[in-house]
Amino acid sequence: MFDRRPDGGRGRCLSEPLPRFHLERGDRLEPSGTCPDIGVGFDQLVDGPFPVDICFWRRSKETLVRHRCPMMDIPGCSPTSLMIDTLHCLFLGVVPRFLEAAIWLCIVSNVWQVDATHTATRDQLCIQRCRAELFDWYRRKARTSGARVTELTDLTPGMLGTRGSHSFCPKGAEARWLLPFVNELMAKHRASLPATATAMIECGSTLDRLIVTMYELPAKPSQEQCKANWEPEGQKTKTVATQEQFSCMLLSLRS
Repeated sequence: MFDRRPDGGRGRCLSEPLPRFHLERGDRLEPSGTCPDIGVGFDQLVDGPFPVDICFWRRSKETLVRHRCPMMDIPGCSPTSLMIDTLHCLFLGVVPRFLEAAIWLCIVSNVWQVDATHTATRDQLCIQRCRAELFDWYRRKARTSGARVTELTDLTPGMLGTRGSHSFCPKGAEARWLLPFVNELMAKHRASLPATATAMIECGSTLDRLIVTMYELPAKPSQEQCKANWEPEGQKTKTVATQEQFSCMLLSLRS
């Protein structure tokens, strides 16, 4: 049957379960290399030859995707052959989530010691103080650094969400330069932050070191560079990445 309901199978689905094949009612027939056409092409399979592989999709097990990726049917293409996308994984993924958590930690902790009775007013004033520090940092960075800094055009309460629902979505290049600012911000106000901020500060420092390492080291770093960047500072271990291993990591992250 073709199930066209928005909350249904959204395709050609089984009307009855087939326990022999571990298939359930509602499982959807999916295009595959052996059966690219789930309409007339599937009906013609009755003439053979057999056996033939067919693919079904179970919507109850869905997560972030709705169909199988056909690229996975290409010989040699598998999840192990995929590369890390730094834009979406780092600068539009992990980094913005860290930034919003760190900025809100500073706001909730009132590191600027804003004197206001109402929480909403205090949060708004804290964001204004954070904005002032950010743009002062931009100006100092422009004077002392030869790098081109991508700046936020503004920082407003609406850009950060609320205490109960954080939401901060800077562009990738903006997030790249917000990271060192937020790290400096937390270090500057460390005395006003709770004990849990120690882990947050270490997280931000590690993220920044990863990015610096990724862009500053050559595609094939020396053995000394591998050792220096593989082992955490002050925590030397017996496990050291080889030059080839570290080179592969850098190539994967840069791609």
